[in-house]
Amino acid sequence: PHPNPIPTAMEFQFWNDKCFQSYGPNDQQMLNLRFAESPRPSQVQMSGGRYVLESFDQVALGDASQVNTRTGFRRWVRIKPPYNLPGAPAASLPAVGFHFAYEEDGNWKPFSQETQQELQSFAASAPPPEKVFFAAGGHHYLIFGLDSLVKDPSGSQLQQVNLKTDRNRRVRMVDGPAPVMPAASPSASSRGPHGFHRANSTTSASSTFSRGSTRGPYGSPPPATPMGFSSAGSFGSSSASSARPPATPAATFSLSSASLWAHGRSKRQRLTDPDALQLLLRQWKASPRPEQVRLPTGDVIENFQALELGGAVLITGAAGSGGPERFTLELKLPLPTEGAVRLPEELDEDQ
Repeated sequence: PHPNPIPTAMEFQFWNDKCFQSYGPNDQQMLNLRFAESPRPSQVQMSGGRYVLESFDQVALGDASQVNTRTGFRRWVRIKPPYNLPGAPAASLPAVGFHFAYEEDGNWKPFSQETQQELQSFAASAPPPEKVFFAAGGHHYLIFGLDSLVKDPSGSQLQQVNLKTDRNRRVRMVDGPAPVMPAASPSASSRGPHGFHRANSTTSASSTFSRGSTRGPYGSPPPATPMGFSSAGSFGSSSASSARPPATPAATFSLSSASLWAHGRSKRQRLTDPDALQLLLRQWKASPRPEQVRLPTGDVIENFQALELGGAVLITGAAGSGGPERFTLELKLPLPTEGAVRLPEELDEDQ
């Protein structure tokens, strides 16, 4: 086969269930050589024979996947953006900056900073992909239509699809940087599940584990902690102390470093009830793990065995609430320190 002109090496990545991970140096070299072939192969066998990349000729368009030849398990494969293929069309992007927003209940909301960076990098690639896979809040999504920006800079054809529910949302490009979301006022919050503490709307995955604050939004005193529970509890905390943790996180990992968050339609709250935290930690480590857990408050968690997958649901029915309310539970863990984990061969198996 005749080689395609590739000015710089592409960086190929696969989805590892948490983030996109780059292949090792030997695989990168092999994949770049195969990518330079003309015509590009639609299928590439990886070293060792366990995995094969399918639709490899469509990887720049967002269609490639890695398949485990033993189990048939598929993972998304992509080129790390931004990339520029010779002769490929590029989108005409606003010179003053822009951001992406999705429609929810008639309002336009900006994507998170991490997702913004991903989408902007793909939009600046040549060619922009037809679809982009990303994960947020325990859910998996596809963004369709970035390739349409080549002919339609307005972004009118952009849409987001939830891969589990198939729900579609409109997406658009907005001139200027993404707005900073204001913190929620304590008085604006409605009731939440027992033992959960409402989070500011600006709380991010990284700030979840930052040092606790003794002040509320806009410098006001923090709202009263419901039922006398700590507002700084973590998964497995046995104390209601509000003392700040060390500024430098420990390099070791413990299950008790996790935290639980409940997501309702208009609020996001952290579990702070120490009794509930201890109970859930024990049930989390149980084998087999129960499908249902009843909290000391009387609230019930259904589908608890799917906690890490974002499938657990907290059902609460406070007196005078007009019926039970459902909250999706999200498990958060501190970001790991930089490094790598290499599994033994007998454990390195896709499910």
